[in-house]
Order: sequence, then structure tokens, then C-alpha cells
Amino acid sequence: MAGLENKVALITAATSKIGYGYAKHLLQKGVKVALCDVNLEDCQSVAKEFDNAFGDGNTLALECAVANQTQLENAFISCINRFGRLDIVVNNTADMELDVSIDDRDEMNDAIMRVHYGGVVSGTLLAIKYMGAPNGGRGGTVVQTTCCGSATNNIVGYTKVIGVSLLKCSGACMVMGWVDHPTHGS
Repeated sequence: MAGLENKVALITAATSKIGYGYAKHLLQKGVKVALCDVNLEDCQSVAKEFDNAFGDGNTLALECAVANQTQLENAFISCINRFGRLDIVVNNTADMELDVSIDDRDEMNDAIMRVHYGGVVSGTLLAIKYMGAPNGGRGGTVVQTTCCGSATNNIVGYTKVIGVSLLKCSGACMVMGWVDHPTHGS
């Protein structure tokens, strides 16, 4: 990944294993990173760890539930206000923990679609809003990461048809296999 130095990324579920990995890799390449997660304390802890490793001022910790449109848009605005730009959006839902019981199938399906699929759609539309050339942006890259079976096909299909390339934004979708996560059990 050449040419990433001084770029700015926003990563959702940034304290999860995959989100953490994205953030660390991008910071190693000289990218400033807005860490977004539902748990602000975890975000602040990860930001402090990364600031110690990569220098102060390279991270921003933001409380953000991707299913909450206001919080998600505020995260985009805060990122741009802090770093002056936005170049990369990582809609990471691959190992997000859902706060629902697996015994309630309707509730589980609703949470999967609202968080996993809905978070990706909202994050992508906000990426286009803030990075898209027609809106004064410089373009950028949108990365979708998913592993949740029932939302995966929707996310892959959405990424293919959204037309981000028309707005000088490129898109990519990665579908993960099993991710070791506390909600998956041993």
C-alpha cells in the first residue's frame, strides 16, 4: 500500500480484532485513524496504545454505534474536523458483537440487518457524502468487511452496485470466515 502517508481513515468496530488490525496496519503506513466503536473507553484505551506506539495525535477515539445514523455522521464530522480530511472509510462489521440473545431469531435477524448491513449502507453513503467528488471531496476508498452470513450477500451486492467509482471513490468488500469472538463461544 504505497502512498498512504498523511491520509486519514475512519474505521468502525475499531476495537474488535479485525478493526484493531486495520488501524494498526494503517498507522504503520503513516495514516491518521479515527477509531469508532460503541465502547468509548475501549476506543480511548486503543487510541492511547496506538499514540504511544505511533506518536501522539495520530488517532481519534469516537463513540459510535453504526446503527445510529446521528452518531455515525457525527463521527465522520469529528474525523474531518480533527484531521482536515477523510480518505479511507472501513465499514468493519466482521466481528461486531450483537447485544441480543441468539434464542430470539427475529431479534437476531433484525440486529444483523440493522447493524451489519445497515451500518455498511449508512457508512458508505456518508463516505460518498464526505469524500465524493460531486460534494467537494477528493475521492477515496471504501472498504466493507463482513462475515455475518445473512448480511454478507447483501453487503457484497450493495458494494458492487453502489457506483462509488462514479464519485471518484473506490470500493472493496472482504468476506471473512470464522472470527474468534466472545459471542461465538469456544
